[in-house]
Amino acid sequence: MSRAQNGCRGGGRGTKEPLLIDAVIGKVIKSNRRNLSAAWIDYKMAFDSVPHTWLKRVLELYKVDCTVRDFLAQCMGQWSTILCHLGERMTAAENHIRIRRGIFQGDCLSPIWFCLSLNPLSTLLEGSGREF
Repeated sequence: MSRAQNGCRGGGRGTKEPLLIDAVIGKVIKSNRRNLSAAWIDYKMAFDSVPHTWLKRVLELYKVDCTVRDFLAQCMGQWSTILCHLGERMTAAENHIRIRRGIFQGDCLSPIWFCLSLNPLSTLLEGSGREF
């Protein structure tokens, strides 16, 4: 895992570590009366935006066992939903809408899978020679 993926690295503390760092930096800046410029990348609707084709590809890139890859691909192929309004179905029971993008929020596998999908980008940014 890239160093930028704090929450999923071994020994990491999830989101606590970056929050503590932000708090300490804020106190130091305030006490020293210094200016601070900072930028964050906000992945709007991030879990909803990852194409399933990329999720499958990233599992191949990181050499996840083919049995696990096949299982996850088969599961993703079955993801669907139906539309309801005021408790009534808007589509026939057999007309499920297939889900081709995104990962389920609240699923225990989703955070690590999402971080894996972003890891190549993090690695490219680290290799660019710029401070991030």
